[in-house]
This record gives sequence, structure tokens and C-alpha cells, in this order.
Amino acid sequence: MRIWRIDVAFWVALLVLGVGLMVVAFLYRDNLVRLVSFLITAHILWMLALLVSNLSSLENLPNWRLLAWMGIPKAIAKQVEAFREATLGTVTKRKDRRRAKRIMKSLDVVVSRSEKKLRHPNWRIRKGAVEILGLVGELKTEIISLLVGMLKDPVAGVRTSARLALADIGPKAVGALRRACSEGAPELSEEVDICLKLMKNMAKNKLRAKNWQERLRAVRALGQMITPAQKDDISDLGFALNDNHKEVRLAVVEALIFIGPSDTIPFLKQALVDREESIQDKAMEGLGQIRQRLLVELENKDGNIRADAVKGLGLIGNEKDIEQLISRLLDKYTLVRTESVKGVGLIGGGKVIDVLVNALNDNEENVRRQTVEVLSEIGELAVEPLGEKLISGTNLERRLAAETLAMIGIAQAAESLRKAKKKEVNWEVRQTIISALKKFGSASPPLVVEEDTELSLLESIQAIA
Repeated sequence: MRIWRIDVAFWVALLVLGVGLMVVAFLYRDNLVRLVSFLITAHILWMLALLVSNLSSLENLPNWRLLAWMGIPKAIAKQVEAFREATLGTVTKRKDRRRAKRIMKSLDVVVSRSEKKLRHPNWRIRKGAVEILGLVGELKTEIISLLVGMLKDPVAGVRTSARLALADIGPKAVGALRRACSEGAPELSEEVDICLKLMKNMAKNKLRAKNWQERLRAVRALGQMITPAQKDDISDLGFALNDNHKEVRLAVVEALIFIGPSDTIPFLKQALVDREESIQDKAMEGLGQIRQRLLVELENKDGNIRADAVKGLGLIGNEKDIEQLISRLLDKYTLVRTESVKGVGLIGGGKVIDVLVNALNDNEENVRRQTVEVLSEIGELAVEPLGEKLISGTNLERRLAAETLAMIGIAQAAESLRKAKKKEVNWEVRQTIISALKKFGSASPPLVVEEDTELSLLESIQAIA
């Protein structure tokens, strides 16, 4: 610890007092006065020894509050920790409330003295003041604006300390940082971006901290910083649903709800089977809130927002939304129709096969391919409708139906392909059917088909026509 971080004059005065008391102890003849002088002097020398040894044994010091008042960072951190312990929970004992009040009173003195040092011409003094304020910033929100202002300090070392202090404060600092950018402070934008990235990395590292309160603060910080587009960060946050403390898991659910659709939905559905009923209820409530938000976004003019809403509704899987998703199969935006196919398949399954089969005629390749994939996942229930489409559909629909049946890969699908092959006159469709039949291979020996390389004259003429 550097000597400029504390009040040098105070320690010098304390040393002079100790020496003076020693002189009194030697000169004064009253044994009681001598004893008291010796005890006070020993106590002062003990405190000075701790200072010199970088306060390595501060944890065992009984009068750490006095040292915190003197401006020693390690003692301040211990005092802040004691304040958290005294105010933990919604209901506290009178003894704890009195203790918290005493701690806050001494911290007010620390804050007042450090705030004055922020304007000191010596950058080292400013840096030390920033570090001390960073320790108390989580408890006193007015400090956060002071630290944000120090991001404009001309000395890089002071700005770095301010970034670290704000990052350590966590969730409460996020709003202040964003307001600083939005209120017309362009010189802060780069510093704020660096600070937010640092804050996010620190929070992600603390997700595995031993102390559950640190993990809780990290989850709340990430909930305010992560955006719906940051899938990797959402996954890191979702991993914390495996935490062994229920308060942390509940905070994860609340954070996921705040972030919103649609990549948070799988994690919220995971929370539905949590061992704590309160977390299950919160996840259910959150999914309901997100669903209502998505239904509104279905009418948004932005196609990407509509597509994200459709995707989210499909993941939630509420059967009441099936008609909404089917109607979006006619949306003019390709991505919306693609996500609608996925959603209809996830919610409706075998009940909406006819709707999906009709989507094989979509004018966009991506939509058609997604439809083929969804129908192949439905499996046996889709074989009969696809067999009918293989006979009565357009050339494109018949080819896609043949590919889908090949992907389903069961005997009924092979039988539908074999029947359609006998009647097919279009050369391209016929070759697709033959290729599909070949994929069955040894699993269906009777259905292995020789490649039909020659068509009758009549079939060739019809295919050309």
C-alpha cells in the first residue's frame, strides 16, 4: 500500500502522540498514569506496525472501523462487507440496523474526504481517491456519477482505476454509464464501451465465485448488460441455472426475462423443472410475459422483428398460437415464413401436416427446404399426405415430396415412392424418385431399384411437353 493513499499528516500526528505518551510514562511518577500511557503507546505502535507491513493481518484487527475512517482501502472493503452482512435480507434485527447505521456514518466521512481529493493536482492522490470511492460505490449511488466523471481525467492511470471501480460496482453503474453516452458526451463513448466490456468479463468470471452473494451480483450485472443478440453471453448466463443456491437461480430467471426473446426461452423452460417451486412460478410468469410481448411484435413493420417473434412463439410452444403462426406462412418476408414453418412444426406436429405440405410450393428455396426438414422430423404421420402430393402436386412439389419421403426412411415411405414411380412421366421427378428409393438400400431389399435410364417414347414426349 502506498503512503499517499492515506492522510500522512494524521499518521505523523499519531506517531508524535505516541512518542509524547512514552515520555509522559517515563517522567510521571503516578503508576496508573504510566500504565495507561504505556498501553495507549503500545496500541499506537501496533497500528503503525500494521501500516508498515501493508496491513497483512487486518482481518484479525479489532478496531478496523477506525482504520477505515483513516482511509485504508483494505479496512474500507472490510467495512463494506460488514454493512452487507448487517443489511442482508428484508427483515433485520435492531442490533444489525444500529450496526449498519454506525458503519454508514463512518463511510460518509470516508466518502467526503475522498471526494475532495478527486480535484487534487497530484494524479496519484486522485487515483487513490477513485479506488476508495469504488469500494463504497455499491452502497452510495451518488458516488457512481463521480466515478463516471473521472473517466474524463487526463491521466490514463486515473481513468483505468475509474473503469475498474465502476466494473466492480456492477449493475448499479450500468445505467449511469449509458446515460453518460446518451446525454451528449462523445468523449466518454469509448471509455464507456471499454468499461462495459470489462464489467461483463468480470461478472462472467464471478459466476463461479465461491461466495454466493458475489455470484448473485454477477448475475444481476449480466442481466442489465446482455442484449438479445448476444447468444454466447446468454448461454453463459443460462449455465448459472445449475447454481446450488436458489437466490442465484432466481436472479438468473429474472435476468433472462429482462433480456427477452428468443434465445432465453429454452433456459426459461429449463427453469420450469427447478427443484424450487418459486423459481418454477417465476419462469412460468416470465414465459407468459414474453409470449404477450411476442404477440404484439408479430404486427411490427420490421420483418426481422416479426421473424424473431415467430421464432419465440414456436419455442414457447403454446397451442393457442398455432393459428397466428399459420397465418405468417403468407408473410411477404422470407425469414418470417421460414420461422413460421419451424414454429408450426414444433407446436402442431401431426395436426398441421396439410399446412406444411402446402408450404412445399413456396416460391423461396429456404422456406421449401425448411418445410422438407420439418416434415421429415414428423415422420410416419406425414407419409400419406406426401404420397398424395407425390401424385397430384406440381413438378416441384413432387420432387420435394420424394426427397422428404426418402429422409423419413420407413417402409411406408418407400411404398409411396414405388407407386409414384410407376405413374411418373416427368423425367426429372422420376429420377428424384429413383434416387430416393436407392437411399433405402439394404434396409428395404425388395425396394432396391435399378436406375431407370431409358423412358418410353411416350414418356419422353410427355416429359418434354
